[in-house]
Amino acid sequence: MVAGRGVEATSGGAKWRLGSASWCGAVGESSGTVWISKDGVPLAHFAFEDAVRANARAAVSALSDLRLPVRLISGDAVDPVPIGSLP
Repeated sequence: MVAGRGVEATSGGAKWRLGSASWCGAVGESSGTVWISKDGVPLAHFAFEDAVRANARAAVSALSDLRLPVRLISGDAVDPVPIGSLP
């Protein structure tokens, strides 16, 4: 993890990055957009909203019931988002 930029991993000899447009080699950037790149070539971008959906708690519970790992990704904040913030 690189604070303020994103995360990086190596798999199959390729360097993967998930984070800001500039760090992933893309041109232009907008708030709430995350890019993914492979070996410095941007592949796709994703837009996220700040609002927590009304069904978030039920969705997390359903995934947990299936014994699937659940991770919450929340911007550049150091502190994790408390699970109590889900509606």
